[in-house]
Amino acid sequence: MPTGPQSIDQAADSVGRPETSPRPNGRGSSGGSETATSELPGSERYVDWHLIGKGGFSHVYRVWDRELEINLAIKLLRQGDKNTGPVQKLRNEVLVSRALRHPCICPVHDIYEGNSGFGVVMDLLQGCDLKTWLQSHKDQVRDTYEERFQLLIQLSDALSLAHARIVHRDLKPSNIFLRDNDIEHPLILDFGLSALDQDQTKLSRSGTPKYMAPEQLDGRADARSDLFAMGIIAYEVMTGGRHPHRTGKQDSADLENPTGDQEPTAPSTYCDLITESLDRLILQLIRHDPAERPQAAGEVHAALLAIAREPKAAPAKATAIVANSENTNRVLIPGGFYHIGSQASCRFDAEKPLRRIELSDFHLSVYPVTNKEYRDYTQATGRPLPPLGADPVYGRDDHPVVMVSWQDATDYAAWIGGRLPTELEWEVAAKSGQKFVDYPWGGDQPTTQHANHDNIVGTTTPVTAYPLGRNALGLSEMAGNTWEWCLDSWNQHYYRSLSDGDQDPKFVSGNDEFKAIRGGSFEAFPNMCRCTFRHRAEGSERRPDIGFRMAFDE
Repeated sequence: MPTGPQSIDQAADSVGRPETSPRPNGRGSSGGSETATSELPGSERYVDWHLIGKGGFSHVYRVWDRELEINLAIKLLRQGDKNTGPVQKLRNEVLVSRALRHPCICPVHDIYEGNSGFGVVMDLLQGCDLKTWLQSHKDQVRDTYEERFQLLIQLSDALSLAHARIVHRDLKPSNIFLRDNDIEHPLILDFGLSALDQDQTKLSRSGTPKYMAPEQLDGRADARSDLFAMGIIAYEVMTGGRHPHRTGKQDSADLENPTGDQEPTAPSTYCDLITESLDRLILQLIRHDPAERPQAAGEVHAALLAIAREPKAAPAKATAIVANSENTNRVLIPGGFYHIGSQASCRFDAEKPLRRIELSDFHLSVYPVTNKEYRDYTQATGRPLPPLGADPVYGRDDHPVVMVSWQDATDYAAWIGGRLPTELEWEVAAKSGQKFVDYPWGGDQPTTQHANHDNIVGTTTPVTAYPLGRNALGLSEMAGNTWEWCLDSWNQHYYRSLSDGDQDPKFVSGNDEFKAIRGGSFEAFPNMCRCTFRHRAEGSERRPDIGFRMAFDE
């Protein structure tokens, strides 16, 4: 069993199910890394003490119970910590813990008080903690997806029961024990025992910063604080150990800014089996403001059960376009009348006035053209790769191709049997055919969950990286990542030249110096990612923030 834990709760990682095997002979360890010690004096009932874990507030021993004739674990407060406050609180917590009966909550049997010190008597477990399991299974997320999801259901059910009496305050993977190393048999350890110092001035920091809710820094902790920790755990469990806010070692600065400055990336970015419903739930759990989280563990449990009942859908993936073959990476935009432009109150004149036009049927690619797709084209035609085609970031297979001029994009389109979309086709598709909508996903301002924008990442990202940014038609990347070339020449006052009822309009000028681009990029401000925002670039430019997608007439 592991030794040398770093906190009182980690010291409990060796605690688990009762051993009914005969008491070990002598002072040797029964296996693992247990440290045999001399029998501590003063105990007639508990003998053969073996140190199995050390923590900041306690040490854990394996003992033999003479009366029950089984091995148990005793967690002792460190020598010198037998102050009235901590002892009394520990007594109260034991009384509460004894009242919690749930298969996923490790029971505390009794208080130990003797010459050996003061502590609690618990089951002795065999297995490992969730932290250890996640490390050893970090590359097996897809293979163990269902087991990981069921773990969340079990934990939320246990919290639903526990929160009627107690708040844990230090929920984390090292406080979740897996009996027999099985993720389907979790036990939550140390309910309430982490708050031994809650009368001290540093209560607000009596937790593990990586999992602490922001309000705990102000000395406030309620059931929603545990739900924040569960959200962090859920993110790690479902993404192979990734943390939503941090990537490196925690330090004192993390205590001042526990959730970081940026909104976390949607978990489904790292595992395409994660549904949008689960994405939303996990991201809601780790909201900075507790009022924006679920307000009770029962709500979380019910939401998880509802997600479990959702039909299983195949994950969305980019499909390479291959010339002269049937393509499924397209969305049909049916012909009809659509509104384009913005209302009179819009401050951008290029988007006004609002017009009602008629479009014929057309198809639009779900994703922008990727480096992989464009590379197939260069190999088939002998055309050169774009300047960043071999770049270790910009040139990755699943990133959108960039550094292509308008003519480069037009030539690719001709080879593939398509064309560039017109400005108005692009806008109608981005808005899913609606009259007024700010962004492809709705009215909410873009966050790091929706789009790669505002120079937050600083480079392009995979075209499948932002599932929450999809619109109602299933089109992705219509906001951020790269601007997209349109068929039209640029005309600042294009919408003024249109009339209601115009059919399939496009603007082609003898002056082709500037071309229309749409959608914003990884450097664009949020306003520039709106569906109706219009912009331009010189057609001959090859920029790291401009790509394109395909339109098809049939």
